Amino acid sequence: MENGKEPIAPESVFKSKDAREFTRLVKERQRIKAEIDKGKKSVDDINAQILGMMEATGEEKFVTGGWTVMKFNGRNTSISKTKLLEEGVSIQIIQAATVETAYTTVMVKAAPKAA
Repeated sequence: MENGKEPIAPESVFKSKDAREFTRLVKERQRIKAEIDKGKKSVDDINAQILGMMEATGEEKFVTGGWTVMKFNGRNTSISKTKLLEEGVSIQIIQAATVETAYTTVMVKAAPKAA
């Protein structure tokens, strides 16, 4: 229960047609989200296979089927509040340097089962 409010049925606030459309949109969103998640996993699996094949040859660039395929080494960088504290940076400085950005989006999760 987010925001301390119980969820309500769309029919309790929308006209019948709009309630059906709301439900249709949520179902369509969830179907597309599942496809995207499955697709991302498939791409990750295929990337691992391609990378393995590339590494076996020692080559880092290929041209095939109209595509240039390259091995790419990237790096993610983040700042750890815990490590800053361990290095003697005060919590006040960390709080002053922390930037929050508010946003609004849709979160969909399985409804609780009726008792």
